[in-house]
This record gives sequence, C-alpha cells and structure tokens, in this order.
Amino acid sequence: MVKATHNQTVGNQGERLVQQYFERKGFTLADANWRKHGIGELDLIMLHPLENRLLIIEVKARSATDANGQESALKAAFSPKKQERLQLLTEAYLAENPTLANFSLEVLWVAVHGCGDEGGAGASITCYPLEF
Repeated sequence: MVKATHNQTVGNQGERLVQQYFERKGFTLADANWRKHGIGELDLIMLHPLENRLLIIEVKARSATDANGQESALKAAFSPKKQERLQLLTEAYLAENPTLANFSLEVLWVAVHGCGDEGGAGASITCYPLEF
C-alpha cells in the first residue's frame, strides 16, 4: 500500500470540500478525477439539472500553514499551460458526453485555503471563472 503524501491528502480534502460546497448549491457530482490518456485529469464535473448548468472544476488546495499570503502562488500554479490542458480536457469530456451539449458550461478553478489536519473546518473557498 502506498501512503498518500501531505499534498495528496490536502488535495483530496480540497476536492471533497469543493464537491460538498456545490452540492449544497443544488449540483450533483457527474464525475470526479476523470482522465483522458495523454492529456490529464479533470478534478470535478458537477451538474445542476434544474438550471441546465455544467461545471468543470480544477481545484487548488493549500493547508492552513501554506495559505497565508499564498493567493498569488495559487494563481501562479494555474499557468497558461495548465489552462490550455484544461480546455483540451473540457473539449474531450464534452465529446465523450454529447448529451451535455445543451448545458450551460462554466469552467472554474477553485482555491481552497485551510485544508489539513482539522478536517477542513474553517476552510475558505474562492471560485475563479475561466473563459476560453
């Protein structure tokens, strides 16, 4: 068994917190950690069937000890190359799921501060929309 690193643990917790955040807003999880060989992975795909909305979400999570003054570091982690890969992944996902073509698409990257040992209590979530 391979033990998860601190960053993997924080990342997984961040994804769970973001999923729960959007579920409280009426979204349901369509897919998590969806992979396309040779391109990469989409963290979360959320649907709001009543509003015909589809969210593609890239999560960047940091622990409480890493969060102070790290907003610019989080933005830097979401490089133009990462944005281009996210666009390619979004197109691939939609090509494999043509029934979602009528949904209003939103692509977000979400910063989560305060993940870690306390189970995410007090974590803050900030959403940044992306335009392709």
